[in-house]
Amino acid sequence: ENEAANETVVAAEISADNVAGFTFTSGESTLALSRTDGEWLAPQDLDFPVDADKVADTLEALAKVTATQKLDAPDSLETYGLSEPDETLTVSLADGTTTTFAFGDTNSLTGDLYALVDGDVYTLDASFADGFTTDLYDYVKLEALPTVESAASLTVEQGMEYAFSLYRTEEAAGL
Repeated sequence: ENEAANETVVAAEISADNVAGFTFTSGESTLALSRTDGEWLAPQDLDFPVDADKVADTLEALAKVTATQKLDAPDSLETYGLSEPDETLTVSLADGTTTTFAFGDTNSLTGDLYALVDGDVYTLDASFADGFTTDLYDYVKLEALPTVESAASLTVEQGMEYAFSLYRTEEAAGL
């Protein structure tokens, strides 16, 4: 491992202005956002109101991704939990190139996260990966959601595991 462990090294520098989109996968969940004509869209739901300010806040973390160290002669990727990572972040740039971050195990001594960044192994602060999410609703533009004045029923579903329905009846009209 790198002898200069106390120095920080730059694993990636990505300007938010150059990001055309990103995909974050965690386990079975995936979130993809892309920018078209300056507007952020969710390809999985093109009508979803994406808050560009929330996306910009997330992308700030990419401006300068610093690592505690770069492993100059890393062992096999399996040693760091990187042979089949549970979480990956792929950032697509306007020029058509991509930068991929794969997140592996946590170093038990330092608490840093092993990350494979375009083929190189680094140790990153674990909070870097935490800044990304697979929940589309973390990026919702609340002001764009419709206001409901009255309704006879309401059904809410999130994934296959969570759903509930409310129905208005004459007996409960005042509730």
